[in-house]
Amino acid sequence: RYRMKEMYRSLDPVVAGDDNSLVYVYLMFDGLVELVPDTLEVRPALAASWSVSPDGLVYTFRLREGIRFHNGRGITSDDVAWSINRAVSHPTSQKKSFFSALAGVTAPDPATVVLTLSHPYDAFLAALASEAGSVVPKEVYSLPDEPYLSRPVGSGPFMFESSDTGISITLARFAGHWKTPPVNPIQKFKVILIESSTTALQEYLTGNLDYTQEMPPGQRRNLMKEHPGEFHHWTTQQIFYVGFNHAAGPMKGDLLLRRAITHAIDHDFIVRVLQEEKDQVATGLIPPGMLGHLPAQQGPPYDPNLAAALLAQAGYPGGKGLPELTYVS
Repeated sequence: RYRMKEMYRSLDPVVAGDDNSLVYVYLMFDGLVELVPDTLEVRPALAASWSVSPDGLVYTFRLREGIRFHNGRGITSDDVAWSINRAVSHPTSQKKSFFSALAGVTAPDPATVVLTLSHPYDAFLAALASEAGSVVPKEVYSLPDEPYLSRPVGSGPFMFESSDTGISITLARFAGHWKTPPVNPIQKFKVILIESSTTALQEYLTGNLDYTQEMPPGQRRNLMKEHPGEFHHWTTQQIFYVGFNHAAGPMKGDLLLRRAITHAIDHDFIVRVLQEEKDQVATGLIPPGMLGHLPAQQGPPYDPNLAAALLAQAGYPGGKGLPELTYVS
């Protein structure tokens, strides 16, 4: 039994975009390739191997033998081609931009998929490894009454078993998955909606939950000391930031004011004290491990004196005359 903070919005891989949905999408669906945790290298998934033409325009994939959907049907190259075309053309798809470089996809034989690009695109394999590259069975996902919205069918390590709308979702291990299962694998798990992290922690401490992933504010260090063998942490790629409204209000056209606020924020204090050292200070919009991250990039330093000087230059000495700012989280 696990806890989720918010209910998932969609279990359709071409629609899902929020964390609460994607965590289940990645468990229930596989694509041609996947990313190695931590290093984010691309490795084979439904495809056993692939090759890329010298000009970087043609990607040829060979499927594994014996791969199957949760409904028991074998997966062929036609399924892969149809799924990618669905991600590009389905009316509700949110993944069309993932395949902006794709010129076409063909299935020359049941075990071969060929994807042709209009121009070289270094991140194409990473796009295929995302939820956008999920392979689905056409006979289920082309039905007009859309049964897959309430009972998704993929080929991932876990398969949908049941859900109680707004309350819980239950997934069970897919015995026919192509990966070798770990020793003593989890056979089934139920995720329950508990909005309050404090309530979830109490449920965990009393034995009603096996896992919760959000600690109540101010309790992280104590919990690490009191339950050292139960506390685990891993890297995720997220950016938290304050955005300025450049179209209206006092921020519009006022670079000095925006710079003043930027230098008035003590990022180190936020990470070290408020977030109890679970995060790291961001130096740009792209986090470490993601394509485009610049390791040498430095963010604006915390400098209250410079912030005060810029605020005065902007016409608000000591903050006098500055309209009240509304922060929306």
